[in-house]
Amino acid sequence: MGAIHAIEIAQNKGWNNLWLETDSKLVQLAFKTPFLVPWMLNTLANLGLNLDTFCWWDAPPPQIAADLHCNKFGFPKFRF
Repeated sequence: MGAIHAIEIAQNKGWNNLWLETDSKLVQLAFKTPFLVPWMLNTLANLGLNLDTFCWWDAPPPQIAADLHCNKFGFPKFRF
C-alpha cells in the first residue's frame, strides 16, 4: 500500500519520473527492477521509525544525501 500511495502522490503532483525504493519483494517484482540499494533502504527505514507523522520530502533527506552522491558515481559503500 505504501508504494501505491507514493505513486498516487507523485501523480497528483504531476511528477513523471519516480524513484521508488522498497524492500518488498512483491513491489520489486511488479516493476521488475534489478537495482537494489540495501543501505538506503535501511537508512530510510530507520529514519521512518523515528517519525511521528506522515512526512514527504521533495528532495532526498539530508541523512542520505552524501550516500546518494557516492552511489551516483559508483563509489562503494561498506557496512560493518
